[in-house]
Amino acid sequence: MKNNNCWVINKRIALCSLLLVISLPLAAQNRGGDNKYPRITSQVYLEQLLQQKSSDEFVVTAEHTSKLSGVTHTYVRQAINGIEVCGTESSLHIDTAGSIIMAHVNFVANIGESVKNTSASISAEQAIAGVARQMGYNLSNLQRLENSTGSNQKGVFNGAGISNRDIPVKLMYYFKEGLGTTMVWELSVMEKNTPDWWNFRVDASSGRIIDKDNWTASCNVMGDHSEEGHKAMAKNKALKIAEIKSTLPIYTVAEENTAIVQSYNVFALPKEDPYDGSRTVEVNPASTAVNASPLGWHNDGTTSYTYTKGNNAAAYDDGNDDDTGSIADHTPQSAAGLIFNYAFDATAPGGNPIYSAAAQSEDAAITNLFYWNNIIHDVMYQYGFDEAAGNFQENNFTNGGAGGDSVDAQAQDSANLTATGLNRCNANFGTPGDGGNPRMQMYICDNGGTPEHNDGDFDNNVIIHEYAHGISNRLVGGPGVANGLQNTEQMGEGWSDFYGYMLTMNATNATSDRAIGNFLFDLGPMGGGIRNAPYSTSLTTNPWTYSGVANTGQISQPH
Repeated sequence: MKNNNCWVINKRIALCSLLLVISLPLAAQNRGGDNKYPRITSQVYLEQLLQQKSSDEFVVTAEHTSKLSGVTHTYVRQAINGIEVCGTESSLHIDTAGSIIMAHVNFVANIGESVKNTSASISAEQAIAGVARQMGYNLSNLQRLENSTGSNQKGVFNGAGISNRDIPVKLMYYFKEGLGTTMVWELSVMEKNTPDWWNFRVDASSGRIIDKDNWTASCNVMGDHSEEGHKAMAKNKALKIAEIKSTLPIYTVAEENTAIVQSYNVFALPKEDPYDGSRTVEVNPASTAVNASPLGWHNDGTTSYTYTKGNNAAAYDDGNDDDTGSIADHTPQSAAGLIFNYAFDATAPGGNPIYSAAAQSEDAAITNLFYWNNIIHDVMYQYGFDEAAGNFQENNFTNGGAGGDSVDAQAQDSANLTATGLNRCNANFGTPGDGGNPRMQMYICDNGGTPEHNDGDFDNNVIIHEYAHGISNRLVGGPGVANGLQNTEQMGEGWSDFYGYMLTMNATNATSDRAIGNFLFDLGPMGGGIRNAPYSTSLTTNPWTYSGVANTGQISQPH
C-alpha cells in the first residue's frame, strides 16, 4: 500500500548542505603553527603521501566514494611510527576525473623532534583510574573486555560504575601548538548522571587529563518563557494551521516492503509539530529505495522486532537510566502485525499531547520519535549520508562503513535531570565515531513550573535538529573522528536548524519566517521561537549577521 504523503525535499538545497558540511575545514586552527613546528599545508604533499598507500607517516581514519557525487573523500591523521597524532586531522577530496576539488592539510613539519615521550609509563587501566580520580567518578570492578591489539594497544573495558557504555581505549599522540607532542591514552566515558559523553586524552606518562571533548551536543536553548506558557496555546488555538498536503513532490517512496504492513499514528513529515495539524496514520513509510531501509524499520537482518526498534533506531523511555535500549525499558509493543496506533491520554488538557504525571501519552511519544528517526535516516540516505559516509545503522549490508551504530533515541528522558538540576527544556545528541551507537535524548519541558509540560518528542523540528548534529559530526572530519566541531565558531547549531526547516518545508511556509522550538516551549503556533529572531529572508525581521557574534552580549555562542 502506497504512502500518499510525499517527502518534501528541495534536492538542490539538501545536496548543497551536505557538500558544505563536507568541504569546510575541520576546525578553526592556527594554519601557520608555531615557529619551531610549522604546519604543512600543501595539498600536493598530502596527495603524494597518500599515493604511497602503505606508510607509517599517516593513518587513514575514513575513506569512501560518494555514490551520489562520485567524489572520493579521504580523511587522515599524521602518524609517528604508525601511531596517529590527534591535532593533525586532514582531508583530501578528489572528483571522478582525478582532480582535487578540496584539501585541508594540517600536518606538522619535523613532528618527530616535537615528541616528549614515545612510550606509555602507565597502563590503560591506570589511565581510566586517573580519569575517574580527576573527574570525581566512583570507579568499581574495572574489567578488560577486549584485549589490546596493534601498536596502539586498542582495547575495551566495561563501564566500571562510571560509564553507561563500555570504555574504549587506545594509544595515540597528541600535538598542541607551542607545547609539542605527547603520547596519550584516548578513552571515552558516557557519564551516568548527566548527558555528558566525554572523550579524554590522558598523558601516558603522568595520567593527567590534558584534553577532553564532549561528544554530546546539548543545545541549551532554555529561556524565560514562563509568561507565554499555556496561555499562548489557548490564545492561538483558533489559529492552528490546517493540515498541509504537499504540492512539491520532489522525492517520494519508490518501493515499499509490503510483506508486513507497518503503520504509525504520528505527526508525519512535513509537519513541524502538533500546531501544524492532527496526527495521521502512516502506512509503510519505510523507504527501500536505493537500499535505505531494505528490510523495513523493524528488522536488522538478524532479528525482527515487534516494538520500536530496528536497523536504524531504537526508541524507548529509558526509565531505568541504563541506556540499554532493551525491552526492559518501556517500549511500545505493536498490535497484530506492526501497528503502532496509540491515543493521547484522555486527561491531556484540550486533547493536546501535554505531559503530566497522570497523562504521559508515553507510547504515542515514543512512536513519533521512532518514526522521525527513521524518516530522517531514509531521506538523508538519498542525499549521500549512507553507510560508507558513516550513517547510523546496525547492519550496513556490505555497503561499507562500520555497522553497529543505530540511534538510541530516548523519549521523555528527564528523570536524571531532576536530581542534577539540569535544564529540562533541552535536547541533545551524542556522536561517537563510526561504529559506536549515538544517543538522542528528548526531554519534557518544564514551562514555568506548571504541572503540565510540553513533550519534546512531538516537536519534530527539535528531533531533526538533534539528529542533524549526528550528521554534521560524522561528516566534518570524516566518520572515524567525531570531534571536528568542538570550537566556539563551529556552525553545527545553524546547520541543525536548517535541516529542521528543510524537512518540515511545505507549500505554505517555504518562503515564510520560521521560528524554532515553539511547541517545546509552549509558545503557540505564531510564537517567535527561541532564537534571537525568526529565520527570515527579511533583514527587517532578522537583522542579525555574523558580526553580531563578536559581541557576546548580543548573540550567544554557539547559537
